[in-house]
Amino acid sequence: MPVLQDGLLGDVAISLARARAQAREFGHSAEQEVRILMLHGLLHLLGMDHASDGGRMARAERRWRIKLGLPNGLIDRVRQ
Repeated sequence: MPVLQDGLLGDVAISLARARAQAREFGHSAEQEVRILMLHGLLHLLGMDHASDGGRMARAERRWRIKLGLPNGLIDRVRQ
């Protein structure tokens, strides 16, 4: 369960320059890349950890990417 401080989960910092570069690398828009990064960061803020949760975060990320119409996320990229 995530720990709330002043009603907030935490912060997500995204480098737009890096997001643009990754978008070019993976063939989609910078806006889509920022959305992918925001989703990934939010799942971490909710307490998920793809390195140790037996695939729970990967399944959640995949489910939300499909609902939001986003291309492959960070976890799927590493698996390819």
